[in-house]
Order: sequence, then structure tokens, then C-alpha cells
Amino acid sequence: MLSEKQPKKLETSTIEFYIGLVIAIITVVFPMTWWFRCLLLLVLIGICADVSFRHPRLISRHIALKIAICLIVIVIIVTVAWHPLREEYKEETGVTVAKKQEVTITPKPELLSPQSTLQPTPQPTPAPQKRHKAISSVAPQQKPYDLTEAKRKNFLGLLQRSQSETRDILKIGCTSSSEIPCVTAGKFLILFSQAGWEIDSKQVFRMEQGIPIEGVTMFSSVDAASAARAQNLPPHLGIWQQMDKNQQAIYWAFRGIGVPVNFSMDQSLPKGTLGIYFGPEPR
Repeated sequence: MLSEKQPKKLETSTIEFYIGLVIAIITVVFPMTWWFRCLLLLVLIGICADVSFRHPRLISRHIALKIAICLIVIVIIVTVAWHPLREEYKEETGVTVAKKQEVTITPKPELLSPQSTLQPTPQPTPAPQKRHKAISSVAPQQKPYDLTEAKRKNFLGLLQRSQSETRDILKIGCTSSSEIPCVTAGKFLILFSQAGWEIDSKQVFRMEQGIPIEGVTMFSSVDAASAARAQNLPPHLGIWQQMDKNQQAIYWAFRGIGVPVNFSMDQSLPKGTLGIYFGPEPR
């Protein structure tokens, strides 16, 4: 009788399994270029496919079962490796994906602005932290605190167009935890002075907010009843106060160059003085 020939069993299947395991560990643990990692993954897929068809426990199984096992293993390998490999490819080639930004509806003139209590307290300046920048072929995006010549002219134009004849004294402050907001505050101090605003003490005050907020915050004093009511509110709530012409002019000037503006209150400010505080730069 003729007997059906069986494929020759693979005696080294165990060795191939351990080789595949070592390749998988190397691919996951050790740093390497994305194309070399792809090459190792292809070798790993080839070993898994070979073991699926020639393993002693599978060699006598139906061909459909072998193909199914092989496909399942390939899907698992590709699923696990896809995301980190994709991120590594984008990082090495400089490819970036634009992220959708949230859109905030800006208030119109004569609207009310939320107020909350934040008391400035001096803090020691820590040493600046080192930051590592990734090398990319894509031109860097302009940051909110980058004051280009075009943004200077736009800011001055918006400010002078809407400012009133009677202007508050401006007290310019910045967070003491970073030099960038303080340097930016100094640049805007010059612009406010050029636009005809009086600057308190002709300097930038270093201070800290009780609850740090990124971007620019406008401080103003309120009546005693409103201040007492605000003291009893939780941090996520505040009171409402109508914006005057000075606040509107400054608000729209900052918003016109892409700098977010928040509102708060400071009872230590005398009447006729408006605080402009520069917090951490928005991301």
C-alpha cells in the first residue's frame, strides 16, 4: 500500500523558537533605527511562520489550522509593534501631525469677566531646567510669547485704536519660576509705555499666583462685598465684574496677537491701577 508521505519533522523548532524570542526582546528593549526594527520584525514573522508549519505538534495538523495559527501570530506581532514603530518613524523622519486645537469664544465688549482671588507672593528663582529639543526638518511653530515685528505693530495698533483717554496705571508682573515670562513682560512693558500708558515703578514685579495660570492674567480690585463673596467660593468658581474700557482695550490687543487672557482680582491694587501678570507660556 502506498502511504501518504509526511513532511519531515523539524528537529530544530525549539532552537528557532528561542531565536525568535531573542529577536523579539532585542526589538522591544534596545534602541535602533525604524528600518532596522522593521527588518527584525520581518525575520521574527518568518520564524513564527516556519514554526507554525513545521513544529512537531503541528506538522500532522490540517493545513487550514496551520495557516490560521500563522496569521494570528502575525496579527499579534504587527498590532504590538505598529504604534511604537510609527512614532519612531515620525520622530526620525521629522514628520509631524497637526493636532486639533480647542476654540474659545472670546467675549464681546461690555461683557462680564470672571474674577477669583489670587494673592502674589515672592518666590525664589529656581535654576532653569535643561530641555532636550528633538531635531526636526519641519519649521518650528511660532509660540504665543514670540514677539515678532509684525506682532508688535499689530499689538500697538489694536491698543491705540481702542484705548480711552483716561488710562489706568499698569503694574506689570511675571512668574518668578521662569525667565521667559519675565523677559516677555519687559517687552510688553515697553510697548505699553510707547502707547502712552503709565507703568507702576517703571519695572516688572516678580510674583506668584496662588493657582498658577498660563498666559496673561489681568488683575483689578473689586468692592468689599464682592471680595468677601469671592473668598467663600471654591477655586473653580468666581464672581462677575463688568469690563471697563481699559480692560477691553488690553484684552483685545492681546487676543489679536494670539495670547490668551484670564481675569482675577487683587485687593492690594489701589483704585486706578490695573495688574498685568505674565504666567507660564501657553503650549
